Amino acid sequence: MEELRYALQGIDLVISTISNAEQLNLIDAARRARVSFFVPSEFEGDIAHRPTNDPLDRGFQAARDLLERWSNSSSHRMRYTVFSCGLFMERFGPDGLQNYNMGSSHYVQGPSDFLVNVAEATAEVVETDRRGRPAQVAVTSVYDVAQFIAAAIELGPSNWPREFRMRGDHMTVRELVATCSTVRGGLFAPVISPRNLLILAS
Repeated sequence: MEELRYALQGIDLVISTISNAEQLNLIDAARRARVSFFVPSEFEGDIAHRPTNDPLDRGFQAARDLLERWSNSSSHRMRYTVFSCGLFMERFGPDGLQNYNMGSSHYVQGPSDFLVNVAEATAEVVETDRRGRPAQVAVTSVYDVAQFIAAAIELGPSNWPREFRMRGDHMTVRELVATCSTVRGGLFAPVISPRNLLILAS
C-alpha cells in the first residue's frame, strides 16, 4: 500500500480500470497521496437506474460509498466523477472483449459470455425489464468512450459533474439481436426458456 501511495505522489487525476478490493485499495492510496480527482471503474449504465443489491456489482457501490466519504472529508477532499456509457459494443464482436484485453475480471471476456454470440448465432435475451417494459440497452464503442474521456480531461476535472453520461446506439435487446443477426447474415430462431428468458439459437 505504501508503494502505491508513493507512486501516486504528485498525481492529480486517477482513472481506475479495476474493481472489488483492488479498487478500494487504490482509492485509499489515492486519498493518502492527496490525489485531487478520481474516476472509478464504472463504465456502465446510469447510476440512478442500477438495481440495488446488484449481483454483478463487483464492489462498485462500495467504491462509490468510499469516494463519497472522501469527497466530503475535512482533511483532504478528493472529488470523483463516474463516466456511464452503457455496454461496450465491442463485446458483440466475433471474439468478444478478449481482443481488447478487457472483461476478464468481470467474466464477460469471451464471445459467448454476455447476451449474444455472433459467431455461433446464439443469444439469450431478457424480453422485458422488472416493470414489464421492453428491455433496452445502450451500446457505445470503447474508442468513443476513450475520446469522450480525453475531451473531458481537456475541459478540466474541476468542471466535471458527479456523473458524465455518454450514449451510442439505444435499442431494445430484441433489436440488438436483430442487428447482430443481420451482420451475421442469418436469422436467430427463438425458443422460450424455463427461466422466462428468450433463447435464440441458430
